[in-house]
Amino acid sequence: MLTRTFVHDANQSLHVIRLAAEALAFEHGDGRLSAERLQKRVAAILSQVDHLTDLVAHNASDEGG
Repeated sequence: MLTRTFVHDANQSLHVIRLAAEALAFEHGDGRLSAERLQKRVAAILSQVDHLTDLVAHNASDEGG
């Protein structure tokens, strides 16, 4: 069973990933996607993916999986 904390933390990470992806699409469409902006958005996405991976691993170890 997923805890409320896990669900909340996962949802927060997914929200950040969505915002970063939407910003990438918007900035690309407007021609404002510089290498610096791309690097910043990709770093945010990867950071949140790492956070989600840690959450899942922690949750699995708590449940003996």
